[in-house]
Amino acid sequence: MTTPNALFLIMLVSLKAGREQQFSDFATQNAPLLHTHHIELIKSIAINIKGQLAGANALPQPDFIHIYKVPSMPQFMAYTTDERYGAVSALRAESTSSVIGYFAGEQPLPEKFSSDSPPNERMYIVGLANFIDKNEQGLEDFNQQAIAEGLFHQHGMHVEYQLAPAKVAIVVGDAIATLPDRIQVFFVDRADNLKQYVSDPLYKKLAPLRDETLLKYDFFAGALVQG
Repeated sequence: MTTPNALFLIMLVSLKAGREQQFSDFATQNAPLLHTHHIELIKSIAINIKGQLAGANALPQPDFIHIYKVPSMPQFMAYTTDERYGAVSALRAESTSSVIGYFAGEQPLPEKFSSDSPPNERMYIVGLANFIDKNEQGLEDFNQQAIAEGLFHQHGMHVEYQLAPAKVAIVVGDAIATLPDRIQVFFVDRADNLKQYVSDPLYKKLAPLRDETLLKYDFFAGALVQG
């Protein structure tokens, strides 16, 4: 769990073919720099699924999504102006084809979640939502009814983070990325649960509460690497 009002950085990272070791070198060299500036990598997800609930997902499919907790924006700027950052970021630029970063603040969760599932069996999903007229109530109603009627519990669905994005940055590459109204990070206890969840009649009944308010909803899914 996180502290209230925490600042998060969600990074979508696509690697160049054959540059996996170079990116690993970047991560190794970057780790002590992050530590110096109190920036914590709290979750790393290896992505193998790309999709959308509304609109067209035109974002590059990342190989990884990394989620960092940042003490403050001035602290992050201190990290990027550290004299060691230039060499480290050059390694990242040489080993990646696309890096997109979203800064976001924490929002309350629809419920306090708990799960005894082994982290390596979970399927994580990161959803980037834009709402018609920025009205998020449909998603809130969907979450609340899915919890109240036992849909989430039955299929081991857990919302771990709800985030309010404030800024998007294209760090590497030339992708076109808009600022979402909300980023959700959630998981099902086991990957097989997802098919059962979306085919459940109750899900099909409740989904329009959410979907009819969506302008765009991109998602990426995969397995937890760290977190």
